[in-house]
Amino acid sequence: PSICLYAQGQEKVQPLKSDFVPEDGCPITVSNIRTELDMDPFDVPMAARIYIDYQNVGQRPVIATKFRMRFTNDSGKDLGTLNGSDGAMVGPGQTGSQKWRREKIDPRTTLMKVRVLTVKFGENDVWQSAKFTLPPLPPPGQPVEGDPQPQ
Repeated sequence: PSICLYAQGQEKVQPLKSDFVPEDGCPITVSNIRTELDMDPFDVPMAARIYIDYQNVGQRPVIATKFRMRFTNDSGKDLGTLNGSDGAMVGPGQTGSQKWRREKIDPRTTLMKVRVLTVKFGENDVWQSAKFTLPPLPPPGQPVEGDPQPQ
């Protein structure tokens, strides 16, 4: 009899430098970012795992926060963007955390920049970044790309 076996190598993980881009008036600040790249056997990134800890530094409860994560190369060229949301209620002075995963990372990526894109308060009032722009809507019935659900 023959036996089929599949080789399973040890998964390689490499950290990716990540920076928070603060904005005046934003009620959320990011206190910690950790980004890990899952590498294939040829040291090419296959996916990124992003972990963010943040704090409500404002005076009102927050019921949702949207972050923009931009992957860049050494010269700052945009190599891909991920918008991720957290629907957790975070009171004034309290902290929250979230994690996301992005597939298909450009192999030239050397940095990820994170900014708070929009914040929704308990009264349904909204704070928006000066960099906030809506992506074009997909055709009806098509999923919205780049806005994954939290994992």
